[in-house]
Amino acid sequence: MFRPEDIVGMMQPPLGVPVVFGGESFFGLLDENDITVLSDGGRGEVVGSTIALVVRTLDVPNIKIDDAITVDGVAYRVRHPIREGDAALLKLLLRRDE
Repeated sequence: MFRPEDIVGMMQPPLGVPVVFGGESFFGLLDENDITVLSDGGRGEVVGSTIALVVRTLDVPNIKIDDAITVDGVAYRVRHPIREGDAALLKLLLRRDE
């Protein structure tokens, strides 16, 4: 298990990508091949790929669904923010902003 301080170091290049939100610039970990599984109580499930970005919660304290965010020069919208572990990190599920 990684500690939050280990993850923060990994967010720097070459692993991390530049992020701009609310006029602030920082780094995050982008995963364009993350998997989402939706289940309906055991009767069936849907598996699909999604774009996920892990950032420090303090970099995006007020982020919410449908907020605009730029990741590695590409415009996205937040589909869903998910707290990770002790909430020091946040996983943002994203969609391309079209």
